[in-house]
Amino acid sequence: MPLLFKTQRRNKLVLHPDAIKLTTHLKKLSSDEVYYTILAYDYYSKYHQYPLRDRKLRAEREIFGAEAKNIEEGNKKLKDAIEEYKSLQYDYRRELVNTYQEKIELNRAELISASSLAVKKLLDANRMLDAEINKLQHEIDKNEEALELQGGGRISFIEEWRENRKKYQRNKQLEKDVLRSQEVMNGVPTDN
Repeated sequence: MPLLFKTQRRNKLVLHPDAIKLTTHLKKLSSDEVYYTILAYDYYSKYHQYPLRDRKLRAEREIFGAEAKNIEEGNKKLKDAIEEYKSLQYDYRRELVNTYQEKIELNRAELISASSLAVKKLLDANRMLDAEINKLQHEIDKNEEALELQGGGRISFIEEWRENRKKYQRNKQLEKDVLRSQEVMNGVPTDN
């Protein structure tokens, strides 16, 4: 998977020049906002192992220090750029890993007030999710090794990012369609 960012002097992260060609929203961000987007959302960020909530908080603290605030709140320009960034790097397996990690965090929070029977179910669920995460991670690693072995036959960064964007957009449309059909089934009026 080609990285969407490059490291420059003094560990400064910048968007890959070829990635910038595919963007409309990302190129409008300040360097701090780009850095935040990379740290909080990139699959290869140094904070990738943390749940999204923690990645965002760590990125804000690194960039803005102790006075970190929720920079995404009310910032449509940044939110649009983040969606654009996520679409360029989209990999359904990594998104599934992130979803499973978030579910594990929710289960851990429930453990505090759960009955002994519920604790067993939550721990079993977390073990199952951990096993699925490991399988997905193995699949991701195997796929990346295969891409490296193909050598000269590999598609360009720009072609791969474009393909990722198409997959992301199809997935987002599918989510909207499912939500709309659930609303219809539940008798909730839709805008269409």
